[in-house]
Amino acid sequence: MYVCVCNVINDRQVKQALNEGVLSVRALRQYFAYPESCCGKCHRCLREMINAHLQAAECEQQARCEACPA
Repeated sequence: MYVCVCNVINDRQVKQALNEGVLSVRALRQYFAYPESCCGKCHRCLREMINAHLQAAECEQQARCEACPA
C-alpha cells in the first residue's frame, strides 16, 4: 500500500525505516529525502505507523522482561 503517493513510498519502506530507528515524521521525511512542500496527506498515516511500531516494541520488551526470572 502506498503511504505517500507524492513520493511513491509504500508501507514496506516505512516499516523498514522504523525498524532502522527512524521514529518521527520529520526523520522519515529526511530518510526518504522528500521536501516539506508536499501535500502532507501521508503525515497522519505515518504517525499511526510510528505509534503502532512503538506500541509493538513496548509490548515485545515487556514480554521479554516478564519472561525473565526475578
